[in-house]
Amino acid sequence: ELEEAPDRVYLGERGTVCACDSRWRRVRQTADTVRALQCDNVFLLACDGRHPPFDGVFDKVLLDAPCSATGVMHRHPDARWLRTPDDIATRRRERSYLRTMGAICR
Repeated sequence: ELEEAPDRVYLGERGTVCACDSRWRRVRQTADTVRALQCDNVFLLACDGRHPPFDGVFDKVLLDAPCSATGVMHRHPDARWLRTPDDIATRRRERSYLRTMGAICR
C-alpha cells in the first residue's frame, strides 16, 4: 500500500499530505494522530496502492512498502518458520510494483 505510519506522522505547516492505506484500521489510527496534532493539511484515503485513484499529481511520494520481516527474526524467532521463500519473493514483487505505482503518482 502507499501507506502511512500512524506513529511517525510529522508534518510541517506547509503543503498538503495525502496519506493512503488499504487497511481501514490504519487509516483510522492515522486520523486520530492527525486530529491530535491539529493538522488541517492532511487528507486520508483508504485505497489499494497497487491501483491508486490518481496519477501525476504529487510533488513527492513517500512509500512505506511491506517488508518480509527477515530483519527482526532475532526478536521474533517464530518468523523463521512462518515465512517461506515464496512469501519473501511475493513481498519483493509487491515492493517493486508499489515503487512503480508511487513513481506514476509523481
